[in-house]
Amino acid sequence: MTFISKFEKPIHQIQLEKIVKIHKNSDGSILLLELSDHKIQQQQMQTDLIGLLNILNNTTNASPSKYVLAHKYQDEICYKDPTEGDCRQNLYISHEIQKFEWWMLAKFVTKYDFFKEQKDVGVLVISKSGIQKSQQLNYYYNLDGKFKSQRLTNFVEDYQIVNEQFIYVIKSQMNQQKLFVVKYDIDNIFGNPVSVRFNKHGAFSKNLNYKFISNSVGANKNSQFTCVVSTKYGDQGLKNTVSSKKFLYQSDHRGAEFSLLLDDINMIEDKIVDLSKLESMDFVMIANTHKSQAAIENNEADTLDLEDDTLVSVDLDEDEVEMFKTTISYNNGAQWHKISNIFENKAIHYRCQDNDCNVNLILHKHPSTLNIPQVKSHFHSNGVIMANGFFGGFDFENVKTLVSSDGGLSWTIISNQPSHFLILDKVGVLALCSFQKLTSTISYSLDFQTSKQFKFTDSLLIIENIIQDKQNPFKLIVFTKIPKNKELNRSNSSYQLFEINLNEILANERPCDQNSDYEMFHPHDINQFHTQCYMGAKYSYFRKKTASNCYIKDVDQSPLELQTLINNRKVTPCECSDADYECDEGFQRADDESEICIPLEKSETERHKAEKECALGNFYYQRSGYRKIPGNLCQNGLHLDRDIQVQCVDALKDYTLRYLLMLLGLSTIYYVCYLTFWFYQTQNVEQQVLNRLKKKQPPIKRETNNKEEDKNSLIN
Repeated sequence: MTFISKFEKPIHQIQLEKIVKIHKNSDGSILLLELSDHKIQQQQMQTDLIGLLNILNNTTNASPSKYVLAHKYQDEICYKDPTEGDCRQNLYISHEIQKFEWWMLAKFVTKYDFFKEQKDVGVLVISKSGIQKSQQLNYYYNLDGKFKSQRLTNFVEDYQIVNEQFIYVIKSQMNQQKLFVVKYDIDNIFGNPVSVRFNKHGAFSKNLNYKFISNSVGANKNSQFTCVVSTKYGDQGLKNTVSSKKFLYQSDHRGAEFSLLLDDINMIEDKIVDLSKLESMDFVMIANTHKSQAAIENNEADTLDLEDDTLVSVDLDEDEVEMFKTTISYNNGAQWHKISNIFENKAIHYRCQDNDCNVNLILHKHPSTLNIPQVKSHFHSNGVIMANGFFGGFDFENVKTLVSSDGGLSWTIISNQPSHFLILDKVGVLALCSFQKLTSTISYSLDFQTSKQFKFTDSLLIIENIIQDKQNPFKLIVFTKIPKNKELNRSNSSYQLFEINLNEILANERPCDQNSDYEMFHPHDINQFHTQCYMGAKYSYFRKKTASNCYIKDVDQSPLELQTLINNRKVTPCECSDADYECDEGFQRADDESEICIPLEKSETERHKAEKECALGNFYYQRSGYRKIPGNLCQNGLHLDRDIQVQCVDALKDYTLRYLLMLLGLSTIYYVCYLTFWFYQTQNVEQQVLNRLKKKQPPIKRETNNKEEDKNSLIN
């Protein structure tokens, strides 16, 4: 059922010019709207936009943080596409947001982040300086008084803050293209960094390019691990690439060793890693892998009507080229699966006829996919994911909006066109609106399958973005533009900002009942339906039933028992099984049905170790090729990560004899050489002693001759 109604009271409109970007403060609670027409001075930035001040005041009164960062690009073209050209920024900070006073923190900035060093809040900044314009990593602190800064290192390509404990930094050697990675301990930020050792097998060679993945915080903070993409190049160096295959690696919980997750992950223009870690589910990742032209020929998608089993074909344009395919992992990257379980209106079930066909999701907003909004999830909406996706090759007209309420196991088409969308935190409602189309309405869904509409303006506008106020979950902020002369060019458009009060919009809807509209949600691995064990444990999430046509009226005013249940996640460890292990460093999954972990290449070190152990006995130990998935909580049961005892084969036994004979021969040669050296050395010492004795003996006097000489002297 669809209805359209117009509300006057809950809609508040503010006229603004050139809304550019939304920024958040260090704890994510403040919304800051950056305007491209701000008059920025050397030390201070001022504005007289009262409407903007009102919005900021509404969102900052209860904010525990007092710092806000904002930047302004030095080149106007960067506002349209920050990935184009050398988009450097001037960085500003404010701790008196009500007065809207902004102070310049740094110039020529390419990246910045808040982070906590012990109890203090600091800012990490990459900026360009010097004659060669090399990038420096600087740490700014003492934010309450006169800012202080300390340079950490030079020749920086990128950094990543991990687990609020380490800072990983990609560095380059001076005047060289060779890259390497070091790690700083945040508790000892001014100490010496430690070099990070990567897997030396298979994908890694002398010429490498590293790229950190944006630090997406998962629902389980223990699932945060450093992810690095390594690009393999040929012998001609980084610029003249021979092989551009990308390898996705993930570290263990220590950040010491890295294991291969995907051997051909997609990257958008070599800038954006096509990977998303979900906030609404522990250990769930979605990735787009590169797909060659040969692998996408003759793909067809079909739909199956569940009521009468009628098969309906969906034709894919032969000219469409699918440059990537989407895979999903439910166990932190250990195994990956295609997305093929798609429903529409509870009756039509989409499935792919070809084993290599699946639905592809847009994980990142980028011009290559017409800036269609990316996948979203939220920590408090357990198991819920929203995304825009398509069958086969990318075509704007075929893009649909999908939602999953079970962590990505199944998906429902909620709109047959691409959309802006929101998962409304603490409300239990989805909001969506048309993308790049003239509209005057916004839709919302209570049951995550069907939607209703309300009218928020009398004019036809293009919605640029829609966000939820962090301090007031029932307030939406909608950014719109009015195209002039029916053109969609941003330079020929004016902008409007709307505030929408959802309490008025949802006044006629039913609030959720604690006894009938909530459930215990048990996620599980795709191969483990019968055990409900998921990453080595049984997880229980208390949440609103996604199929209930109701909304959460005010969770903060709900009974304490209900608030405790909603915020609590119960975890019960399971016994370990093969699903709890992934391939260890230097191993990868086999391409056959066994999917066992096999070495990336034969290791001479392992062979020499086996040969030496066989020289001393009949058995040797080799690595199993498995390790427990980082974050896995299983106990006892199967231990695939233990070294395997292997009996020495004839070849190794023959080597034992050869090895012993070689040792005997070498020992004999060494002994003979030693005796020879000792003999000559001894003779030389004896000769030296005799010579010294001769030099110390006094000369013998010849008395007879002396007497005759005396007589002759007397006669004379």
